[in-house]
Amino acid sequence: MEGKAIIRSRIAKQRDSLTEKEALEKSALIAEKALGLQELQNARNIACYLSFRNEAETRPLMESLWSSGKSVFVPVVSGKRNELQWAKMEANSILSRNRFGIPEPKTAEFADPQSIDAFIVPGIAFDESGNRLGWGKGYYDKFFAQHPTRGTKIGLAYDFQVLEEIPCDERDQKMDWVLTEKRVLGRFSFFT
Repeated sequence: MEGKAIIRSRIAKQRDSLTEKEALEKSALIAEKALGLQELQNARNIACYLSFRNEAETRPLMESLWSSGKSVFVPVVSGKRNELQWAKMEANSILSRNRFGIPEPKTAEFADPQSIDAFIVPGIAFDESGNRLGWGKGYYDKFFAQHPTRGTKIGLAYDFQVLEEIPCDERDQKMDWVLTEKRVLGRFSFFT
């Protein structure tokens, strides 16, 4: 099995090589699958990442959620311990880039993590068992470990980002669903 650093490098290059048109077409299919999930249809408060570095685009998905009357919250890295908080995002929110270049709302109200019904999570790679590989900073893994939540964890990825198996350890947090433009893999937590 490839190591995490090799997988990150290989998948990031492949993702960066997508044209804008390819990324948007694939992202539209991913969003369609996400909107079809019962957990998302039943959710009132949804945490969703803001796309960065050619990740599966989430803005059209957020617009669909807003038009359905749902509240959307986006991750903000804050505090001395660099913890994730969830800032309310509106269609007209003014964004600025954080120290990593990731967009965040300039001003916002923050959600209690327990009030969030679903978390839409980015990743460099996922595997067919729901494991996730991020950039290695551990923000999402730490958040989910420190804030056990009833919210469904949904990973979004292009199909080439889903591998048969990726290296993981006890700190890595599993997704409930992984959605690509071609597949819906899910409810992993029921089988572990």
